[in-house]
Amino acid sequence: MNRSAKGICIIYIGNGKGKTTAALGLACRCIGQGGSVCICQFLKSDKTTGEAKFFSDMPSSEIHVLGRGFVTDSLSQKEREKHCQAACDAVKLLEEKLLSARYRLVIADELLDAVALGFVDVDTVVRLQSNLSPGTTLVITGRTATQSILDQADTVTEMKEVKHHYQKGIKAVRGIEY
Repeated sequence: MNRSAKGICIIYIGNGKGKTTAALGLACRCIGQGGSVCICQFLKSDKTTGEAKFFSDMPSSEIHVLGRGFVTDSLSQKEREKHCQAACDAVKLLEEKLLSARYRLVIADELLDAVALGFVDVDTVVRLQSNLSPGTTLVITGRTATQSILDQADTVTEMKEVKHHYQKGIKAVRGIEY
């Protein structure tokens, strides 16, 4: 497999649907070309989603569902601390996976949202971006990103919501949203 001389960082941001889907599409492409993949999901907590089931059974891949679930503005201090600890643990695992240089692709799903919520420090993400092993691609997803994180990335794509079926009262669809 042709590997880059240095690590590459790709970011998918925006309010539109498709950030995780795009990242997982890269995972399929990487595995199809003989690469190995590690997926770290920072806020998701459901181990029965379609992607968790699929990638846990897929050779050359591993998926870690590390979050505590949906975050609201009305979190108690105790719940906020639990989310912060889960994010801290997720960063440690992510860093371990990146430093191992075993993976062609590492996905940090919703890491940018964990930053926006104050669970992960911006400087931690910038440090991870700048210390990628040669041949490793890091993909980071989330709704927003600080300028320093965007500046450190090699590729940034914004997903813009035009409309979404949720606005019509259609709830999350199995196999499409989860």
